[in-house]
Amino acid sequence: MHYLKLLLIAILLLGPMPAMADDDPYYGGFDGRWEGMLQFVPAEAYDPQIGYTSESGHVAFAIKGDTVSVYSNDGTGWQENMPGNFRIVMHKTNGVIFAHHSSVDNKSGKTYGWVETWNFTFTHKDEKTLYVLFTRAVNNLGVPHDYKVQGARGRMLTIAHGEFSRTGNVTVP
Repeated sequence: MHYLKLLLIAILLLGPMPAMADDDPYYGGFDGRWEGMLQFVPAEAYDPQIGYTSESGHVAFAIKGDTVSVYSNDGTGWQENMPGNFRIVMHKTNGVIFAHHSSVDNKSGKTYGWVETWNFTFTHKDEKTLYVLFTRAVNNLGVPHDYKVQGARGRMLTIAHGEFSRTGNVTVP
């Protein structure tokens, strides 16, 4: 919660920014491959009950127009996360990449078990760098909200941040 308050104060204090002198005030858009490390915020900083702190992680976005794929690398190679589920919305220097998914009962096709949302909010630092804020929410429907057994939780929130660099054209990592 403390980090969110600081973010809100910073936004209010900065107010409107002066126009940029560059010919391209939007830093060339977002098309390309972006990579960076996410540093996870300690759960105690925002919600010790449902907050969850993960290890830092290497993440990449492959963006082309309104199509996006998200990849992660835990040291064993790049893996696409939730293939086909991610969407992207962009406006000038800012954007949001998001996806929802859930477990599905193969017999009935109904959702059960858990629901998960990933969100990456980003803005250009400059033409080759993005500031990225990541949030993840998980709801395990079948267990109480305060359930905690062997790392599993009834409800879970994760927050991370980092800088991502444009590493080239859109390619699968």
